[in-house]
Amino acid sequence: MTPDDTDQERNLFHFLMENIPDRIYFKDRESRFICVNAAMARLFHLKGTGEAVGKSDSDFFPKADAQRMYEDEQRVVQTGEPIYGKVEKKILPDGNTGWTLTTKLPLRGPDGEVVGSCGMSRDITALMVAETALEQERNRLKEANSDLARSQALLERKLAELEKTHTELKAAQKRLIEAEKAQSVARLAIGVAHEVKNPLAILRMGVDFFGNQPATDETGKVVLNEMNDAVRRADNIINEMMVFSESGDLKLAPVQVASVIDAALKPFEAALAAAKIRVEKRYASGMPSARIDEAKIQRVFSCVIDNALDAMPQGGTFTIRLGLTHIAAPGAVPDRGNRSLTHSGVRRVGVIVEFDDTGSGISPAKLGSIFDPFFTTKPTGQGTGLGLTVSRKVVELHGGTLDISNRSEGGVSAKVLLKV
Repeated sequence: MTPDDTDQERNLFHFLMENIPDRIYFKDRESRFICVNAAMARLFHLKGTGEAVGKSDSDFFPKADAQRMYEDEQRVVQTGEPIYGKVEKKILPDGNTGWTLTTKLPLRGPDGEVVGSCGMSRDITALMVAETALEQERNRLKEANSDLARSQALLERKLAELEKTHTELKAAQKRLIEAEKAQSVARLAIGVAHEVKNPLAILRMGVDFFGNQPATDETGKVVLNEMNDAVRRADNIINEMMVFSESGDLKLAPVQVASVIDAALKPFEAALAAAKIRVEKRYASGMPSARIDEAKIQRVFSCVIDNALDAMPQGGTFTIRLGLTHIAAPGAVPDRGNRSLTHSGVRRVGVIVEFDDTGSGISPAKLGSIFDPFFTTKPTGQGTGLGLTVSRKVVELHGGTLDISNRSEGGVSAKVLLKV
């Protein structure tokens, strides 16, 4: 190598050491600086690069940082193994926190022996700050997404509550309409009782009088019997209307509901047998008494049994279940798939009677009107249209419920719920 070549290399090295922004340094075996570049001198706030010679990192960095760098360099000197691309966080000479990407290499003499170390550090503080900011933003977005998910869940709960409230309002509106209908029928019943009851009694007396006259021929007797039946049907309608208009004067007493069912069923036994309808009784044992007006509840059961008889002209099965249930808290939904008749939202114990027939069911178009006054699915002359209306009123006066629905397997299910 010629002197010119040596001068050129020296000039290139000097140019590199003066202008490269990365911090370059050389140290002896004891980790004392023997040469640093301009960027390193600026970091140390030195007037010239020569001021760093003979000093160590402990002269510029906090003790903990200096000790860590010293241990890394001693490991390189003793093992001859370099350290590549180590990310370091340290307190800089100006007191700020900085990050560097550092590589340390063993410094070898002419004979290959390790005589020290050299290193190059690149300032990546801006990169780490940006990465930290990015991570914080990522965490903020996560939190925002979490807040959004919670808000969405809250909104869904509010929508569910609104839907529930809407359903309850519709049910309340329906009850108000039914109550208004009931009041209308009650007022009508009171008027009819005053205006029609007495004339009907006079007509019945007249029919009975002429029917007992010996001069009445057979044709006349047939006509009088038909008149008597018509008067009786009219009187029954008035009686049912008067029952419906009653304010709630009940003769309550502890009664076994099973005995009331049997009493209501007895008059229908012959007709049920003739229609080839098999009756199945499924009464739970150990049933408590219920405080009811026995006569009025028997009338309710008779109405349901009569409807079931009419619904199965070709025969079938009539199942009567009696058991305990729990009256759900307001807003709770009964478990319709639970055949044990238990409900959610337990507050009180009640007696439930289920009448299930295997008839053709009720048309969905008519199902919503079956409790309306004077609505009937029976042919003219076979029903007054007040049986279910009166029955629901009686059950409600007892603080219970009467529900009628189509069964999925066919037929109708009537459920009477009474408080114990």
